[in-house]
Amino acid sequence: MQTLNFAQPRGQNGAVLIVSLIILLVMTVLGVAASGSANMELRMAGNNERINTTLQAAESAVEATINNVNLLGQALNSTTSINATIRLDSDYDVANQPVESVAEISYLGQGSMDGFSMGINQNNFVAHNFEVKGTGSMQDNVTSVTSQGVFRVAPSGG
Repeated sequence: MQTLNFAQPRGQNGAVLIVSLIILLVMTVLGVAASGSANMELRMAGNNERINTTLQAAESAVEATINNVNLLGQALNSTTSINATIRLDSDYDVANQPVESVAEISYLGQGSMDGFSMGINQNNFVAHNFEVKGTGSMQDNVTSVTSQGVFRVAPSGG
């Protein structure tokens, strides 16, 4: 019977194991860092969406107020600002948080009508100047405010 004699490998101290564990550790750290970065970008995108939504709500409140003849008339006859909660035709909400729109309209007085011509005596008409401030807000303290000046030309009444 013949005996097989296997030679024992020399010089192996586990270097490959240590290097592979270090590479695995580095890859794990990179993966965790990438995951954290992705979560931060997701939160930033969500915040940006909420800011844009409240800004659109504020601008819609301004537009709705400017087109509301009754509110313009109330502001014209009032010595203080008129506040109106504008209910937009919207079921849109971000993360189940409804968006609220509020507008404030102030009458600033009569102004000039530079560039306005009706082909007749300009003294028969007057420009009523208003300022409309719209605010869009959500429950998680996201608020956007916009303001716009507007004038309406009307007969001077005299």
